[in-house]
Amino acid sequence: FNVSSSCLVAGSSVTATLNGVPTRVGPVYDRPPSGPPGSAILRITQLGLDPVTAQGAELCITLKPNRARQGCTTLEQMCVSTGFPAGTCTAATFDVACDCCPVSHVVQAQPPPPPPPPPPPPPSPSTPPQVIGNRPCDVCVTAMLTPPLNDIRPYRFDNATCAAIQQSFAEAVNYWLSFEEIDVYTPFSAQECTGTRAVTCGSFSGNDLDKLQHLVDGLNASYELLLYFLYAAFNGDICDPRIEKYALEVTTDGNQCMDLTQSLECSPPERVPFPNCTCDTTQGVLPYMVAPTYYTRASLMYGPSVMEYCYSVKTLRQDQVVPSTCYKANDTLAKIEWFAIDAQRSVVKGFTVTPAGGPTKKVSPSWGAKGTNTLKVNLNWSEGQADGGVVCVALQKPYTMEDLNVVFPGQSYVSVFNRDNQDYCCPIFRTAQQP
Repeated sequence: FNVSSSCLVAGSSVTATLNGVPTRVGPVYDRPPSGPPGSAILRITQLGLDPVTAQGAELCITLKPNRARQGCTTLEQMCVSTGFPAGTCTAATFDVACDCCPVSHVVQAQPPPPPPPPPPPPPSPSTPPQVIGNRPCDVCVTAMLTPPLNDIRPYRFDNATCAAIQQSFAEAVNYWLSFEEIDVYTPFSAQECTGTRAVTCGSFSGNDLDKLQHLVDGLNASYELLLYFLYAAFNGDICDPRIEKYALEVTTDGNQCMDLTQSLECSPPERVPFPNCTCDTTQGVLPYMVAPTYYTRASLMYGPSVMEYCYSVKTLRQDQVVPSTCYKANDTLAKIEWFAIDAQRSVVKGFTVTPAGGPTKKVSPSWGAKGTNTLKVNLNWSEGQADGGVVCVALQKPYTMEDLNVVFPGQSYVSVFNRDNQDYCCPIFRTAQQP
């Protein structure tokens, strides 16, 4: 969107929902490097729409000023479209390759003329405002992680993440209480932190039900607390591989003063054309897995023009292994495959592989047939070698794994195999670079 540069104010913010669900990546104001002097844009990326899902899709934008009430809060203030009425937004939509960017103008809908005023009602005795017992409202807001039943790649809040969530919640709720002019008895602050719960509590007046309803409506409409949860813990990405198959929830546990529950789960593509074979892709059917994050390191074996992207391998306890027909006791980790763009074959210089407790060695790159987008390395590791083993992909600089990924930007699809013949396991794992 073309926007007024007056919107680019420190502390102001924008949130967006697509069909009522927060966008994977939050909107950001920016100054286009090739734009005219003084120009500004609002960018919303990774919407993931196709010609079918885009039909009738609804993108909603919420504008919020900073604490000094500076920044854009209406379309008239935000949108800049020369020659069009105030509030007309100029938007460019892009395909994935950024080859096409049709421009359209969106005019703010005008409300219908108001109906004639009704006759005045007969006077009635005034009624006092409803109150909740003339007592303080003691409320706790909890950010909660619900792990999957078979939690083979467990994620838990560390102290720093928990504190970041609690600080974000405290600032947001205290701001809304001030905005609604609700008396605060105890400002919201950090209360409790566990591996799956970050609790923030405070106390305020419950005497004005209208103000309380406005408070809840404002927090619900903006999904603000859920978005703060995502940004504080996962850089705004609900599909962060660290919480694959987890559910995220923000709740006040039905508190009558501030009844709020918001939840979200990642919805990745149901079917990905990988691996290029018929095998059991269920996580847990093998006692092998790939960690949810990979890391980079300079390459000692390939030289300074190459960077290595390293994937850690771990094993499962036997009680975590899902019963299947494709796994037999003592099956080795035969190979690992990546869903990688065929056209980037030349930038992959090879692998370095390090079994647990063993030496590191170089391995030449290996690819599947053209069009299958499959990069692979043979390992034949035992469980002892696999638990703590590391496999690194060596890439020519300045290329990164993001240049190889096919499905999710910034994420690798990785599959582990126990054999190459009939009836074998190939569980798939998503991984992303360490934050």
